[in-house]
Amino acid sequence: MSDDIDAQVESRVSEVWQGVYDAEHRAEGARRAATVIEEIRESAESATGVWVEVDSVGRVAGLRFSPSALTLSPDRLAAEVLDTIVRARQLAGRKAVDAALDGFGASDALLGRLESVYMPKPPPVPEPPASPYRGPILFS
Repeated sequence: MSDDIDAQVESRVSEVWQGVYDAEHRAEGARRAATVIEEIRESAESATGVWVEVDSVGRVAGLRFSPSALTLSPDRLAAEVLDTIVRARQLAGRKAVDAALDGFGASDALLGRLESVYMPKPPPVPEPPASPYRGPILFS
């Protein structure tokens, strides 16, 4: 009977140590992922010359306009900026999700949560208002 108890205690102690090792391993993975995620920067550029850089959570870190972008109407320029931010955020978000999955390991629940944080669905970009100008002015 003493041997059975000793074996049970030894088994439980082994399980506890395995749990400690697993927790330390997950913590190290989390530290590595956090470091990688903090350093993520992604950029996107529109065909019209709007350039945007964002960090891992989508905060705008840089914004530049080419001379051709500056010729756009204010509404069109605003739409280009928003669209380019969305594209840069998608790139940064994908990198952040991949880094987190590398650090923590993949699970469906974790993947869903990470994508909701790092890759949220962008709000729809409204169409610029129609110009009140309808065509040439005819004089008679």
